Amino acid sequence: LRQALCYEPEATNENENEELNPKGKSKDPCLWLMARLSNIAKPRGKLRRESVFKCFAALCTSCSPADLVRYLQLMIDPIDRDVRDKAGKARRGDFEDNDPRDALPNEVLQILE
Repeated sequence: LRQALCYEPEATNENENEELNPKGKSKDPCLWLMARLSNIAKPRGKLRRESVFKCFAALCTSCSPADLVRYLQLMIDPIDRDVRDKAGKARRGDFEDNDPRDALPNEVLQILE
């Protein structure tokens, strides 16, 4: 591994959870990853969102709840967007037949709870 790719948290006096580099951006690779996954799930696309939601579910089951508190908003936003999109389609009558993959966002929300 190159030294530039390694992550070494540096606690600051102001807030221990915020590690900032000189440019003002976070050095936390987990925060970057969660923000990237959240942004990937924003555009509509079944396979794209399904992949991100599976990743969220895997992280939720393998990490401790205390570690995930910081990333909850980043995980909940795309899931909520998907649930609202499906509810809007159901109201308009555009909803497809019962696809088992449509239940995935609700299952991930249950895991997050």
